[in-house]
Parts: sequence; structure tokens; C-alpha cells
Amino acid sequence: MFYSKKTVRAIICASVFFWVLSGCYKEGFIRGSNELILNGSLLKGPVSSAMVTITNYENKAIWQGVSDQNGNFSSRFSLVEDSLFTVHMGVEKSTEMICDALECFDHSGNLIASYAEEVLLSELGDIHLKSLGSSNTANTSFQVNALTTLVYDQVEGRLEDGISNSGLERVARDASNVILIALNLGIEETNLLDTQVFYLEQASEEQKQNNKATTLAIINAAMAADLSTLSNISHAISDFNNYPNSNEARVNLSNLKTELMVSAKRLIDSGEVSNLPLSVAKNVELAKTTEIKFESLNAANEALSAQIELVNAQSRISGASGGSN
Repeated sequence: MFYSKKTVRAIICASVFFWVLSGCYKEGFIRGSNELILNGSLLKGPVSSAMVTITNYENKAIWQGVSDQNGNFSSRFSLVEDSLFTVHMGVEKSTEMICDALECFDHSGNLIASYAEEVLLSELGDIHLKSLGSSNTANTSFQVNALTTLVYDQVEGRLEDGISNSGLERVARDASNVILIALNLGIEETNLLDTQVFYLEQASEEQKQNNKATTLAIINAAMAADLSTLSNISHAISDFNNYPNSNEARVNLSNLKTELMVSAKRLIDSGEVSNLPLSVAKNVELAKTTEIKFESLNAANEALSAQIELVNAQSRISGASGGSN
């Protein structure tokens, strides 16, 4: 059969178009670049003028910006399917936070600010807030706070790239369970990476009536009293995970948990935050006075390790590559 040059060109173009749809199109949009637009916030009290850096799995910066006066930032970057990214907060000379504990002290124990007062973060000490996300996330409202940092620290370096968003959610839920048991809060089935913690000073009366949300907000705020509390608790949980039968590791974590709850209780009792549910005060008092369930914490750590092994194995089977595009 004879075809004109025009017809041949049409057949070739149609064939190429079909190949693009069945091959390159799928590769480009399913295995290729995912463009993410994240509206984020830094909450340790709202943190303004902080450097925000988003890095890919290889720890290469793929976006940088500065938070505004309300602690918000808006980012736009590209990653391939099933790729992990980390959001880091860096402290600049002009970085300010609002003290959301009753009182905020520096590393020498000097009172620097009281509740709702602004203070240069560099005057309080060293703190790095972090969180972890997936390129396939449907969540465009991304918050970085003390609780996301605790979760991040428990999985840092343990996840392989190429993990699906559902796999990350399962790991985050198990890591959150570790944190909540370690803090004696009795809150279950929570993914702290996706939990929007609110700033108590600006919370509505309706928000405050949510027992779980308000309890988490109080705990997040209480860590501002001594910024070293965040890293100390993170290390203490890891120490217990490594040495679950160590009496020293147990005592250290117990003391840090109690000190945090004392700070939280002081904020509740101060009256600075009005109309708090009585159940929140009871939750914090119970967390302060009762012993951590170390057997449950050990089981939660083992469940987290098993979940990490599972999602890593699944990513290898699926052949997802991750990385930046």
C-alpha cells in the first residue's frame, strides 16, 4: 500500500503520540516530577525570620526561604514519586519566637521572657525544628513544631528513599505512638507529623474544647520553658530504645517527662490561657504523677522498627527510586 509523505508523517506522529501516552507520559508524570506547593508554619510560639530549608533524601537543599512575622512560609519545589523530604528550621540573628510557656529561660537558667512576649531565639539557646514529608502527600499545610521534631528524630537515618506516602504515614503513626507513650499522654492513633498544633494565645474557644488538640498544644508550648528539653527528651527516648533494661535510661526519661509536665501544669494553672477544659489539666497531672509504662514503650519501639523494615522492603520491591528530579 502506498502512502503519501504527508500520510506517513501523520502515522509517525500518531505512533509517537501513542508511545508518549503509554510510555513517556506515564514515566514523566507517575515516575517523574511531582511539583509541591507547601504552605508551612513554624510553631514554637510562632517563629519569625527563621531560615527554612527543604532538603531531599540526599540532604541536598531543594528550597530555601524565610518565615514571615507569623511564622509562615510558602515553598515550591519538585521531587520524583515516593521521595522523602525534610524541612529544617535554622536560627538567624533576627529570628524571633513568642514565648508560649509561662516563662522562658536561657541555657544558664536566666529568665528571658514571659508568656506571649517576643524574644530573640538566639538568646534562649539552640533549637532546631524538623519534620519529614513525602513527595506524594496531599497535605499542603505543613507545620514544623516540637512534636514533629521528636518524631523525625526517632526515624532519622532509618528510612530508605522510595517509600510511599502510605508507608511514611504508617511509620509516622508508630513513631508518634513511641513519643506519646514516652510522655505518658495516653493519646493513641495519632500521626504527629500531620497534626496541626495551634498557638494557644490565638486559639478559638472551639479549638480549646478539643481535648487531644489542646493537650498537644500545651505540651508543645511547655517545651519553650527550657529549649534543651526537646533534644534531651529525644536523646532519652533513643537511649531507652537502645538499652531498654537500663535503669539509668529509664530514670533519665522519667525525670525529663516529669519536668516537662511540671512546666505544662504551671502554664495551665497560671490562667494565662483561658477556658481550658478540666480534662486537659487532668491529663497533664496524670502524665506528671504516674510512671511511664516502659514495657509498652519497649513494645512500641519494636513495632516502629518492624514497620520501618517493612516499608523499606516494600520500597525495594516496588523499585521506586526517589531523589530529586
